Amino acid sequence: MVRAVRTREQGTSLVQKIRRMKVDLFLDLLMPLAFFLSAVWFWIEFIDRSWPNVAFVVLWSIVTVLLVLRAICCYRNKSCFISGSTQQVEFAQRVMNRLDLLQNESTHVYHNIFVDGSIIDHLIISTRGIFTITMKIYNHNHGHKLVFRRGVLFFNGRLYDSLLRQMDCHSQCFREHIEMAMGKNYGIRKTSIVIGCYVENLDADLGISDPEPEYRIFNENAFFSFFQKEEEVLPLEEVQNVVSKFEAWQLKHAL
Repeated sequence: MVRAVRTREQGTSLVQKIRRMKVDLFLDLLMPLAFFLSAVWFWIEFIDRSWPNVAFVVLWSIVTVLLVLRAICCYRNKSCFISGSTQQVEFAQRVMNRLDLLQNESTHVYHNIFVDGSIIDHLIISTRGIFTITMKIYNHNHGHKLVFRRGVLFFNGRLYDSLLRQMDCHSQCFREHIEMAMGKNYGIRKTSIVIGCYVENLDADLGISDPEPEYRIFNENAFFSFFQKEEEVLPLEEVQNVVSKFEAWQLKHAL
């Protein structure tokens, strides 16, 4: 199986796309503005002169009107994209802030952990378990839908296994390092928080949900209620040992 990895921090590509779109929008508006100003100048200078000059000014004005109409369409489309994408980034930041609020003596939260060429979006080490969290961001306005049943994931009706492979990769990367450091096997809980997409778990709806499923996929609100209801499975001392080993390993690789 090919390992699906994330090599940049969550939301980086979207922020870069927003910046490029803003530059493109500026350039799209710059040319019509230049044509409009030159058309005004041409009308002032050439309107009382020969017919060829007047014909040229009229033709230039028609081109200007077409460019202005095109610019208006581009502005509407790109401004909608910028607005929707900015909202997605804000939602992602809001989820990160809510994860930070879970921090206490028994719960430790980390973001953007670089492991073996891949970046784990979020990591929770707590008495409720160890969670590797993969975050996915979609546009709320597009009405996307994820359906999960019997370990198979569908996105808008099509098979969508890249998210599960990414969750596998994040879990495996962290498990290898922490088990090597601790000399003990841990059940890493593969989790995904999906923003801007309706998540339907058919197994749970049909009452056939596995009490300990391999994958857990939530929308931006459901994860937090799920986490608070989870029972404690690790003693506090062991959590602190795992945290100290992990932070020592993280510091070593940051130098």
